[in-house]
Amino acid sequence: MAIARTQTLTIEDEYCQKFARSGALYERANEVIAGGITHDSRAFSPFPIYVDRADRARKWDADIEHTLEAFERAVARMQREAAV
Repeated sequence: MAIARTQTLTIEDEYCQKFARSGALYERANEVIAGGITHDSRAFSPFPIYVDRADRARKWDADIEHTLEAFERAVARMQREAAV
């Protein structure tokens, strides 16, 4: 019996598929902004995730994936410690 071979995607391939609209926006931004980004902290490979909108600690990227603010807990901790 023959074993079917499946193609394994790399992490970068999966990222590019999941955030395809951000990739397209990055290509467009490269045409009008040097390097396609407005701040070095947003420079990562293969392209940054573009945020479509935000509401408090929640963000929605251009591909309409709902994400939580990565630093939400750290910020809450700093605010709590500052209030003490």
